[in-house]
Amino acid sequence: MTMDNWAFADGQGNEITRGWQGTEDQAHALAQKFANKRNDVIEYWPEDAGHDSRTVEPQSRYVIIETMPEHLRESHKAAGNWGRYPANGAVRECMARADAEIAVATDPDGYARIVRDATDADLRSRGLFACVVRWSNGHEESADNYEEAKDLVRAQRPDAAIGHDGDLTEGGERTLCWANAEDAEDDDGARAVASIYEA
Repeated sequence: MTMDNWAFADGQGNEITRGWQGTEDQAHALAQKFANKRNDVIEYWPEDAGHDSRTVEPQSRYVIIETMPEHLRESHKAAGNWGRYPANGAVRECMARADAEIAVATDPDGYARIVRDATDADLRSRGLFACVVRWSNGHEESADNYEEAKDLVRAQRPDAAIGHDGDLTEGGERTLCWANAEDAEDDDGARAVASIYEA
């Protein structure tokens, strides 16, 4: 395999690094990492071959993966085919790309596959978006996702009542959190101890 010196730049033409040595496949893999980390298009090219550039798009951090439940695998193998989703009983779920790639690589029957990148709607319905918890005293805490944000609230208020019609999971601008279910009853937010917002 040919080893070249590669240069990388972001979508605005700002140079990231140059003189990086590797094969074309390795350069592509590194460019993909840059793209995902920066959420930006990355251009890369071999320095000693002119500006013969390639580009990669950022990949979604989350994907939809299709897997076959264990209890259905034997019957499908006996029938000699896997059938088609959803009639075959396969399950599709949203998963972090890194975890999904491991699941695909380690599936003993080779069935698991990444179907597509997760959409904003997929992420929102599953609470997979960065959040900020804003307490009534003005203090703020950051969370990587909605479930983690709820955990931060419950760490301070174990009996917290979290969520309501029109909250973040239903496309609203915030999720109100009360100290307990009694405080939440018939309250418009005046008694809320915290609110969860999308970061």
